[in-house]
Amino acid sequence: QHPPDSLSFYSTYADTLGRKLDRKVAESEEHRKAARFSEEKYLLFLKNLQGIGYLVQAGETIPVIFEGQVTEISGYEPDDFLSGSIIWQDIIHPDDIGEYLKEKPCPDVCRGSRFSMQYRIVHKSGDIRWVHEIATCLSDIPVDIRFIQGAIYDISRQKQAQEELRRSEEQYRMLYEMMAEG
Repeated sequence: QHPPDSLSFYSTYADTLGRKLDRKVAESEEHRKAARFSEEKYLLFLKNLQGIGYLVQAGETIPVIFEGQVTEISGYEPDDFLSGSIIWQDIIHPDDIGEYLKEKPCPDVCRGSRFSMQYRIVHKSGDIRWVHEIATCLSDIPVDIRFIQGAIYDISRQKQAQEELRRSEEQYRMLYEMMAEG
């Protein structure tokens, strides 16, 4: 037996490894492009959301993503929340913050839990706004990096309409009672 020609053997081996590496690099680039495209679609969806879409790591107060009608709903810019210069909890109405903190899932029991609550916020202008927040803990993620994904919608108009309806019904009831007495 003759030992393989070491130069041709290593040359063939290097070519084979080079082709495999090229395939892996191409696959990796395709995965990166797909992930980038997916992230861009997600962010575009959030930017066009008729509310605020957010993603925050469980146990943290500064979101990773905070997009949509942030300025319209809160009066603040998205970067104010993303930088931590303002925290969402800081603009929750003082009468509602206790219930909010009690209801919002804590990181220890976050796995798969859902949250839905209506509460008031104080807009940057000082106006009081009603919002409805819906959130879910992403549970397919390891415990140390759980995320809460949610949406916040301005429901001030609905609350105002409900209050006007309540007042109208109250006036009608009083008028009816006065007619019955008369």
